[in-house]
Amino acid sequence: MPETFQRTLFDTYRTLRVAMVPLLLMLVVSTGLESTRGQDCLLGSISAYFHTPVRGAFVFSLAALGACLIAYKGNDAVENVLLDFAGFMAWLVALVPTTVDDSCPGKYAGLVADANTADAVRNNVLSLVTVSVVFLVLYRLMPRQGRAAATAAGGQRRTARVLGTLCGAVVLAQLGMFVFWPSTFKDVAHGISASTMVLGVLGVMVANAVGFARAEQRTHGEGAGRPWRNRYGVTAAATLVILVATLAWLPWRSHLILAAELVVVTGFGLFWLMQTHELCAFATRDQKTRAVVAQGQDASAPRPVEPPPVAPDAVVAGRGASVTP
Repeated sequence: MPETFQRTLFDTYRTLRVAMVPLLLMLVVSTGLESTRGQDCLLGSISAYFHTPVRGAFVFSLAALGACLIAYKGNDAVENVLLDFAGFMAWLVALVPTTVDDSCPGKYAGLVADANTADAVRNNVLSLVTVSVVFLVLYRLMPRQGRAAATAAGGQRRTARVLGTLCGAVVLAQLGMFVFWPSTFKDVAHGISASTMVLGVLGVMVANAVGFARAEQRTHGEGAGRPWRNRYGVTAAATLVILVATLAWLPWRSHLILAAELVVVTGFGLFWLMQTHELCAFATRDQKTRAVVAQGQDASAPRPVEPPPVAPDAVVAGRGASVTP
């Protein structure tokens, strides 16, 4: 493969990672600007801003985030399953609105849901399902050159299969509601999708802490890796602790969901920045670990050399397990 194509491929992959951060920020910035426009007032959740002038930014950022999460290849099969699942749930969160929030009656007097909400949900979700099926068919038909055999440990593969089954069950249950009980789906799909998306991204953070510890064991020797002592484990644990504390003790109960969402967005954004910095010259952590072991370098030391060539299957073909319907 020509070197220029390899570099272009790698630069595209790295840009995909970096794009996640401003997309997360767009959710926060757009809601913050709207909350301080005119009368200062906070709605109960980020999703509630769908019914305000924030709608365009809300749908755009979630749709783009979902696409990035699905397109990005996780460091292992477990992380990849959770990324795909969180990405698809982000699409449903964007396309199925929550109910109207009356926390700011003075600012949003007479605010009601669109009269055609049911028709919009039916059209949008059916379109999403249709193009998802088309994507899966096209993806399977694409030629794969140099597809490597699975190298994950048996326990890791089993975990990925179990998580894939659970995530697939959630997706199928929602699609079943959409087909047979569309009214119920319209009312509950947003909440289910948002909560499971949060579980998905939290799972990605935990899986990454375990994966980083496993990489440390390979580079520093047996016993070197401690998932809850590395920076990813600390970030995941801190996010979970603050999230639980927020849900338990937040005095402003009407803004409970909003506070929890901000905790998750902040924690995931910090995690993603750290991982992006760590893997700035590699497609996956496994590729980095193999390079470090081969060269006898410390895994945490920055690489002063140019990024190594990235095989096409390591970037766009080796996606591992996927639960995208």
